[in-house]
Amino acid sequence: MRRVSFLSTLLLLCSMMPMFASAQSFIPVPGKLTSIYVGGTPTGAYAVWGINSAQNIFYFDGMVFRNIPGYLSQIAFDGHALWGINSGNNVFIFDPDQGMFVQISGALTQIAAEGGATWGIDANQNVFMYDGTALVQVPGKLTRIAVDGGSVWGINASQNVFVFDGARHKFVQIPGSLTAIAVGGGGAEVWGINANQDIFRFDYGAQTFVNVPGKLTSIAVGGPSFGTSVWGINAANNVFAFNGTAFVLVPGQLAQIGVFGGAVWGINSNQDIFRFEF
Repeated sequence: MRRVSFLSTLLLLCSMMPMFASAQSFIPVPGKLTSIYVGGTPTGAYAVWGINSAQNIFYFDGMVFRNIPGYLSQIAFDGHALWGINSGNNVFIFDPDQGMFVQISGALTQIAAEGGATWGIDANQNVFMYDGTALVQVPGKLTRIAVDGGSVWGINASQNVFVFDGARHKFVQIPGSLTAIAVGGGGAEVWGINANQDIFRFDYGAQTFVNVPGKLTSIAVGGPSFGTSVWGINAANNVFAFNGTAFVLVPGQLAQIGVFGGAVWGINSNQDIFRFEF
């Protein structure tokens, strides 16, 4: 079995996302995927993984997507280790020495990882964090979770929003109602979407979510603190990028998007893969 070293696949990002120009666009990359994930480290290095309709796992080696042994339904990267969940809710972590995923104790329906932190939710909406040895339950009930380092955010079944207070080891409710949430920049950027597809950005000074003009059905936030980027897709599969002031339409049609700083990847409704070329 061929070993896969993910350290060798991490590529250095530019320190800041370049300004848009008319020639910039999404370009096709060979392959078919049903989900894509872009994750990285605080230094700005990143890597890209994906899963196809047969739940085969792939990583981008800089030229093409290559298969990794195993079957997963979700992937997450904490900046050091690659995690995954299969269709049976079993949890796996990639062992680079063996070149394969190995199972760890636990059962999760959702996993989130970034900035050295890994969290998850099980079928009963219970919340778990990886303490370096095992998945440990944390008080609270959530249906969605997003994490970057020590910044952990979640949404419950009533669309209430929560942030984890590490000092008190509990989730604390934040005013607002969201159906999707995303975190990046080591926790400096927290974004969400509500049931009306309205967009919100958390204002740490005011300690509240502030509406940002536009409508989105999904949002992706990622990157180091010096180069976090925010992208989204609307109900018509149009793609938008936040330029620091507003969301700007970017040519292309995507069903899913993944970002980490200047690395922007997506999949369309035909499972075709695209990479944004700055």
